[in-house]
Amino acid sequence: MSKTMTSSSAFLYSLTASEKAEWSQSLKAVVLGLSITMLVLGNLGVVLRIWAQWRIEKRPMAEDYWLVVAVLFASVVSVATIVAVHYGLGYHLFRVEASDASGQALKKIFMCVWLTATFNGPSMLATKIALLLWYRRLFIVQQMWLKIFWWVNVVYIVLWAIGSTISYMFSCVPINYYWERFNPQSTMHGICRNTTNADGLPLILDLVSDVVILVLPITTIATLQMPLARKAALMIVFSVGLLAVVSAVARVIVLYLATDLHSDFTYAAAPFELLDVIQLNIAIICATAVPIFSRIRKAVRDSHTKNQSTTGLSSCSHSSRPSLRWARARLGESSSSTELVQVGQSSANCTSDIKSQGSMEMKGIVVKMDVEIR
Repeated sequence: MSKTMTSSSAFLYSLTASEKAEWSQSLKAVVLGLSITMLVLGNLGVVLRIWAQWRIEKRPMAEDYWLVVAVLFASVVSVATIVAVHYGLGYHLFRVEASDASGQALKKIFMCVWLTATFNGPSMLATKIALLLWYRRLFIVQQMWLKIFWWVNVVYIVLWAIGSTISYMFSCVPINYYWERFNPQSTMHGICRNTTNADGLPLILDLVSDVVILVLPITTIATLQMPLARKAALMIVFSVGLLAVVSAVARVIVLYLATDLHSDFTYAAAPFELLDVIQLNIAIICATAVPIFSRIRKAVRDSHTKNQSTTGLSSCSHSSRPSLRWARARLGESSSSTELVQVGQSSANCTSDIKSQGSMEMKGIVVKMDVEIR
């Protein structure tokens, strides 16, 4: 212990005037606080999403499984960032080296950074697949070009995830040389790819798919014939994904503008690592927010209109009740499969209110108007 203190003191005396002035600078509190917050919100969003599904469907949907996978990988990234902060991420490099002369702290920081880079792709893949599956249920597509567009997105995302994961995983050869090069006791030899362009290309390609997934539901809604106010409201709801796009853009900007990534990595890379955590968890939150709030809104609305609905149904003739029950059953099915509701010809007056909350068809696109999650 005394040897460590002596070494740290000697190192402190050898610092330049600018380094001594920057000694107290730290990003640890910001990175730690936001990482924990994002970790909690991301997991909470998935839990609430699954809870809502079980309340209505009594079973999870396909996208729920993908969201579970996404949040597991995102949690690995979040926890790895938190651990990196514990070992000095957010401090200037000279402070990390002064605090741990053995070099083990720096080694563990780079091990955590490798984990965040490697698990970013799988988490984003799972989140985007979940979104595309949800969009497919929400927007029943009958136009061939839109089907092709959907499948092209799926293929693009899968190929991107495979490519980016392999690229980051093998940043150094052998793999563990990525962190072992900072271990003074290691005799390992290897090579590393330390170019900003190589690291930035997967981020830019990821940003492309983010924009496409954001635009897909908005452009679909724009083709519908409906009141402008309602169309604008739906577009705003689906624009929540813009938050994920903004975080992705911020990561690219930080990567290309951070001039000290190689000379002062532990401090300069802290915002980049934080944005990684934010991007993954914000994407998950965006994928769960609309269905969750839609279900909450519907539950509140149903509780207020239950008595009115009962009164309205009792006013229908006895002969129209089977058609009405059939229409409501079909509507219940459509909220889970988002298929077009075909209401019977009889008792049109009684079923008109139900049909108005069903689906809208426009040029081969069927859209569930109340944005249900079933």
